[in-house]
Amino acid sequence: MKKIKYLVFALLIPVISMAQTSSGESGGSRNYFGIAVGANATTNGLGGDIAVSLLKWLDVRVGYEKLEMSMSPMNLSLSGQDFTLTPTIRTGGWSAIADINLLGGLYVAGGAYLTSFNPSFKIMSANPMTIGAITYTPNDMGELDLAIKPQNKLAPYVGLGFGTNIPRNHRFSMNFEIGAYNMGSYVVETSGTNLFAGNSDNESITQLNKMLKGFSWSGMYPVIKLGISYKFFGSTK
Repeated sequence: MKKIKYLVFALLIPVISMAQTSSGESGGSRNYFGIAVGANATTNGLGGDIAVSLLKWLDVRVGYEKLEMSMSPMNLSLSGQDFTLTPTIRTGGWSAIADINLLGGLYVAGGAYLTSFNPSFKIMSANPMTIGAITYTPNDMGELDLAIKPQNKLAPYVGLGFGTNIPRNHRFSMNFEIGAYNMGSYVVETSGTNLFAGNSDNESITQLNKMLKGFSWSGMYPVIKLGISYKFFGSTK
């Protein structure tokens, strides 16, 4: 994680340098709007970004978002046996995105996500199970963990937004964005303990993954974003 942060800062240094040079050469021309920090609430979680305007029509931003939440256990019944299913939502990641500003406050966004998408489900028996002459308690049976991972952690992103990630004539601005990034496909992995240990190499899961890879859209993840930005460097005129 520290290496990624250092890489982000290293990428931003030449961008900021270019913006300062552009500002000095143009005497504060309208092609330069400064640097802003933003806070976002998205389907990828809560996060923030730093954005730099290079041209009147072009902004670039680097950000990070995270969502991790454990949900209440759910009841599941299979073949007369009751189970508890406990979902955990994990998603988010680093993003590097360029915005092309259009007329009327619209902008087109394109870039990439280094995603940490990894929701999971823990499955345990809700009551004892008798196999032959032996009765097993839920602890004896163990647990089955099912995780969903991306085929590609580095995923291309495309979006359409309204507003701006760098305020033009004010210090503050808001923006709304909708888009999606493509992780190739979802990959389902299983692991288990005790009696569930044999499900770590499950033929049904193998066939499911083959089916998911057959759909080009199976790894699409929708992004809806609401953000607020503050420009701390650059003119407001």
